[in-house]
Amino acid sequence: MKAYRNKIYDNNFKNFAKGGSFGTFWGVGNASPGSGIIILSTSNIEIYDNTIEKNNTSAITIASGFAVDEKAAERINANYSPIPTHIKIHGNTIKMEDKFPQPAYEHRIGQLIIATEAQLNAVEPNRSVKRIPAILYDGITSNIMTNGTSLNPDSICIDQPGENMFVSADFKHAGQADKWKPSSNVKPFQCK
Repeated sequence: MKAYRNKIYDNNFKNFAKGGSFGTFWGVGNASPGSGIIILSTSNIEIYDNTIEKNNTSAITIASGFAVDEKAAERINANYSPIPTHIKIHGNTIKMEDKFPQPAYEHRIGQLIIATEAQLNAVEPNRSVKRIPAILYDGITSNIMTNGTSLNPDSICIDQPGENMFVSADFKHAGQADKWKPSSNVKPFQCK
């Protein structure tokens, strides 16, 4: 699937739905206020030539089912994997403002992203921009199921110019200060 030539802006309001709405564990209510594009547990996606502005929690989020469903592994079958694969993000115009929208502070995923910003600044204190990067990858890879160690086993491809564009958030270790290591190093995820 390709998403291109869209204008996605100012999505900073409280969600109209609760997490798990519409008969699924993954309802639209799991989208944090301030989200632009969310790629959740899907594969073969290309996001390009979009204008994504003033979505002040995350311009683009790449997330596994594990980020929103503690039982995601139990749902794996021949037609479903919770891990997003073959994602390509390039050539978008992205701008975020200086602070998170207030509703994000009251939302479970919003709180996790806000905490990611704080943790990233703690583990990378010399970053010139202290704001959460515009593209947030939850960092939960197929390694969780295979015990692999590859930095990018799922073919996440980022070719997005600009400063402060990417964070691998390490959601697997979120809240464990001694293990939680979000990283703004995009190198393992750059398109080859």
